[in-house]
Amino acid sequence: MSTAPMAGEKNVGGDFGRLVFGALRHLVPSAKLRGVMKRVSASAAHQRAIVATSQALASSPRTLRALNNVVPEESAERFYLKLFNAAARDSNDSRKVARFIKLLDSEPGLKALGRALAAGKRSDLELLDFARLVSTASYAEDLFATRAAATWLDDPRFVSSYAAGASVSVWGHNIRWRVQTLLKCAVQASRVEGDFVECGVDCGGTALSVLTYLTPDAFAGREFHLFDTFEGVQPMQMTTEEISASKLKQGRYIDAYEQVGRTFDPFPFVKLVRGMVPDTLSQYTGSKVAYLHIDMNVSLPECEALRYFWPRLSRGAPVIFDDYGFPFHQQQRKDLDRVAASLGVEIMMLPTGQGLMWK
Repeated sequence: MSTAPMAGEKNVGGDFGRLVFGALRHLVPSAKLRGVMKRVSASAAHQRAIVATSQALASSPRTLRALNNVVPEESAERFYLKLFNAAARDSNDSRKVARFIKLLDSEPGLKALGRALAAGKRSDLELLDFARLVSTASYAEDLFATRAAATWLDDPRFVSSYAAGASVSVWGHNIRWRVQTLLKCAVQASRVEGDFVECGVDCGGTALSVLTYLTPDAFAGREFHLFDTFEGVQPMQMTTEEISASKLKQGRYIDAYEQVGRTFDPFPFVKLVRGMVPDTLSQYTGSKVAYLHIDMNVSLPECEALRYFWPRLSRGAPVIFDDYGFPFHQQQRKDLDRVAASLGVEIMMLPTGQGLMWK
């Protein structure tokens, strides 16, 4: 179905997906909508803001013209009710919708979706699936959203373990599914002979979550080795491509060595190894590794850590790469894939952006 272009606009065709997304792109930057979003604070305020946003969208002549030209009125109404008026039912939904509206104007992935829709490269069905995911997601944070029944989010053991890590971390936002991935891999690793190793510790958040989840009893007869500069990424280890792609803010890292030392001082089996990888790898004198978590944000030390520990990994040991699938860490992914191929294995990308492989 086609429709004539509105005044001052390019004719992007009559496809429902392109017109709906185009209408949203026109509305999101508006002063009215930005004013609503600026006042959003928490819970009840979110709910009021999204109800007001729904009303602003529903009363927009531009949106109604676009939608009424291509779909029956009831379809457009159903679309908006599902996507925006979820806030009227549940404050958690309202936070998701508020986040979605804000992301429309800032998230690279959503901008890419908008460009694809405007160019006719995405179908109506894809947009509707996207809208359905956003409006009904059980989990929407960090790098992805899902409708999966993530009941573990309320599991007391997970909640306490995540809280322990978050209490010492500088993550800046929730990374619960990433931490859950580490915890489940750690459970498997606890059944395998060998030490635990983390390369890229920062302030110790993920290591403390793992330790709390397994409890110190799981480390009887094994050690937990934490490798880091404890001063952040070292520019001399970064390629030109990594420097240009990096989104790390100046001052993001602090000298965390003493802080991390205090955090793990009650646990004598935790060994801190300070310095740059690969220079410090030889300080690991154990013979077997059951768990390897690599999160150094730079290709060179990550590849060298994988090469060094691979022959020391026990059969069944997991290797988790934190940044593997992140948009601004593609140099790491390419280089890690080459190392994995040379070892005769492959890395699986997870929806969290992590990479996972097993010995």
